[in-house]
Amino acid sequence: MIITARRGGTAFSFWLSRSAGNHFDTPTLWLQTNQTFKPELAQQYVAADFTGEGRNDVLIAQKRADSGLDLWVAASAKTGAVVPALWAQAKTLS
Repeated sequence: MIITARRGGTAFSFWLSRSAGNHFDTPTLWLQTNQTFKPELAQQYVAADFTGEGRNDVLIAQKRADSGLDLWVAASAKTGAVVPALWAQAKTLS
């Protein structure tokens, strides 16, 4: 997965580049977020099968204004990803 800023740094593009053995295929656009997701607020991305569908999804951990974290999951679909859904809020972490 290649993650790039878009819209002047106010959103993300996620590009999937599959392994072809001794090289990677040309990246294909997997997901573009809206302005809810800002690169400067991102803390971590984790790829795993969070939905139990057998495909890797992406968890986005993003800072909150109250020092906590929002945990969003972009679930894989057959042709890309669905709009990230808010799965958990960790409010006022120190």
